[in-house]
Amino acid sequence: MNEEKATLKERLVAIMKYTKKSKAITLMSAVLLVVVIGGAVMLGGCAGKTNSEDTNTGIMTPNLTTNTKIENLLALIMSSPLESSNLGDYIAAHQEEYDAIIKMDAEALPYLFSEFEKGGQTGLKSHIMESLCRNILAGEDIKYANTDPQDWYDTYKAHMRSMLEKYSLEFLKEHNPKGSLVLNRVDVEISPEKLLSFIKAYDEKTRMLTIDEVEWVIQGDTKRVKALGLDADLDFPNGYYIYNESDQQTSLKVAEDVQVDLVNWHDLANPSLTNVNGLAERMAEYPDRDPLCHLALKDGVIVGILEQYRP
Repeated sequence: MNEEKATLKERLVAIMKYTKKSKAITLMSAVLLVVVIGGAVMLGGCAGKTNSEDTNTGIMTPNLTTNTKIENLLALIMSSPLESSNLGDYIAAHQEEYDAIIKMDAEALPYLFSEFEKGGQTGLKSHIMESLCRNILAGEDIKYANTDPQDWYDTYKAHMRSMLEKYSLEFLKEHNPKGSLVLNRVDVEISPEKLLSFIKAYDEKTRMLTIDEVEWVIQGDTKRVKALGLDADLDFPNGYYIYNESDQQTSLKVAEDVQVDLVNWHDLANPSLTNVNGLAERMAEYPDRDPLCHLALKDGVIVGILEQYRP
């Protein structure tokens, strides 16, 4: 097992070696396929399907049929035992109905979230909805000590908004497929600008990061492939291509609270959460290799850094 990890690490390190070619076009080594097949660099996620989706943003919206079904099930759960004020008693008395909503998984979340969006959800129904949401979210939930359902929802949404400020909606849909459903169109519109870049240097005194911006070209993007004069059959062994338009480098300020996610050599499926100092240490450890990262920018300042080697 240790030999296999060592081999995989060597191959991933080889991927990080970056050499500019003539006309500023760079092709990632075919060995990257090993990492992609293993799902090694990024921790993926998969959400349950919902019946309605905004095709422009990917944000899920409640479906009327699903709404009615959930409302009927909630009404049954709340129907008895009326003499009890214990949430557990209502769930225990109607475990089948409760489980029916749980089995809907992510499909139930748009309705449940939309009810909390109305505000003031503190009664029996809201306590049941909070329990349902948190059970469905599972590992995507947050640590929360308060017992106010509305406050839990507001806190959770604020958490997801803060994540959106650092990363893209696509990133959240991959890593928090259920939780990302809490975001609406307004949230998406304020998400930060993203840059894909090789990181060339970091100045600790000025907190300036020097980058070389590049572009991922997907094999299926026929218009872009044609515009760049690439061969869709020969230039895309892994289904994508890294294109570098010029040798020009740019320096950007790094926020003091920037969150940095680096490839974890010992557990490639789970990135290592660190800060800019951790990034500097990684660059010092491998001085001849430039990390390929997604940079999240707010008002021209880097607020998030994610090391990533596949689209």
